[in-house]
Amino acid sequence: MTQDDRVEWLAAAADALREYPADLLRIGIAEARKRADHPSKIIPAVVGHVEELLIARRRELQRARDAASPPAPALPTDGSRHCSAEDAREILERYGFKSSVPATTVERGPRRLPTVDDYVALGVSRDVAEKAVADRRARCDGSPAPSNSSHRS
Repeated sequence: MTQDDRVEWLAAAADALREYPADLLRIGIAEARKRADHPSKIIPAVVGHVEELLIARRRELQRARDAASPPAPALPTDGSRHCSAEDAREILERYGFKSSVPATTVERGPRRLPTVDDYVALGVSRDVAEKAVADRRARCDGSPAPSNSSHRS
């Protein structure tokens, strides 16, 4: 085999074995070294030895994926319906039950632009807060923002 033939064979071998994980290839190559007595028999020996291992691995992977994402519960077929969140809330209130899960509330903040005092209450220095409010006001109003020369560090 010439050097060019070897390079071409290696490229074809790499392409043929592309889908196999490295750990399975190591197993297959070790087996092929024992069995193959000619370069043309190496790839078939590797594939023949690891193909079932790859199929078993893919089967296990699919089982794991199926277990990780169980199917959605079936809808009732007798005309009834599942209890909605509103139904559950109404039942809990009617019988005086307290939820074991705390209600979640979303803090949306003030329905206005933050003021200098809002920023100061959060721990921002007054001069930085004034600059932030002026910049924000300029962006919202479309008026030019004040220059940085008035900003103190």
